[in-house]
Amino acid sequence: MNLAFKIAIGMRDKLLGVISGLEQSEQELEKSLSRFAGILDLVDDAIISTNQAQLVTMFNQGAERIFGYSANEIIGRPIVLLIPERDRGMNGWPVDGSIARPDESMGMPERNEIVGLRKDGTEI
Repeated sequence: MNLAFKIAIGMRDKLLGVISGLEQSEQELEKSLSRFAGILDLVDDAIISTNQAQLVTMFNQGAERIFGYSANEIIGRPIVLLIPERDRGMNGWPVDGSIARPDESMGMPERNEIVGLRKDGTEI
């Protein structure tokens, strides 16, 4: 066996090891995300996440019960669907997409009462 062939086999084996490690990491990440999603669905409170464009990216079962939308109906749609029209852009709701930085987490506006809008049009 010549030297170039031995080097090529060694590189192939290393690459296969890296690929195997990446596949295992991906499987572990999927399990972790699945556990996290399961925990979020056990919570009675609404947990909603949006992206910078203010489109809903996560909507747990508590949110489904409270707002009347299924996750499939609301994910990918604008968060303003859950805010009464008169309150859009007011009271600290970030409905214009102007979040400071993508790496910052933005909590609820600091108010004692937040008004939401259910699918059927009633306010909560």
